[in-house]
Amino acid sequence: MQFINWNIQRKWLNKLYTYLKSMKNYLILFLSFLIIGCAEIVTRPPITQYNPQKHARIRVILEREKGEQRQSYTNFKVVENGKYKEYGFKVFLLDGYVADKEIISLGMPNKPKLYKKYAEKSYREFIIPAESEVILPNTKSIYCDEAWFFKTCYEHVSSSKFVAHAGKDYEIINSYHVYEILNEQESKEIERNSESLGSRRIP
Repeated sequence: MQFINWNIQRKWLNKLYTYLKSMKNYLILFLSFLIIGCAEIVTRPPITQYNPQKHARIRVILEREKGEQRQSYTNFKVVENGKYKEYGFKVFLLDGYVADKEIISLGMPNKPKLYKKYAEKSYREFIIPAESEVILPNTKSIYCDEAWFFKTCYEHVSSSKFVAHAGKDYEIINSYHVYEILNEQESKEIERNSESLGSRRIP
């Protein structure tokens, strides 16, 4: 029967555990720096002088649901100098609380009558470089296949984006619908390029 030195094995396992734990901390630190380096939340318009030949304008809306503390908001991202910039409201991730609800207007036309109720909420307008690719928040949809005995459901995640053209005004509703504001009375929904990010089975 082979003799096993349990003290040596215990010591080796303790070293392995310490090493793996330290690597985990380094990985978390690395990912934190990566996220910070690649994303930036812009809550105040960095550009305030609008030039219709060089810029486009986008309105971001913050809406409190009736009878709820939860708030619905629509931020968007733009790639500038190789980095993602997120425009909109800064939200505390733990409870979804928005501390700063200031309205910032940069002269976009008043909202068409159909969407007037959104103008009564907090909103911010941003000026971005023309021909920028605007990336909308990911959307999730759930679909189920019907079976005789078991029903299997899947969650599908997709992203969408559009190009903001010079001299155009846009408004994003519910993180999905994008409207070009033509004037104070008219707007039209524009097409977006959608991309599937995959599906997962819901337990």
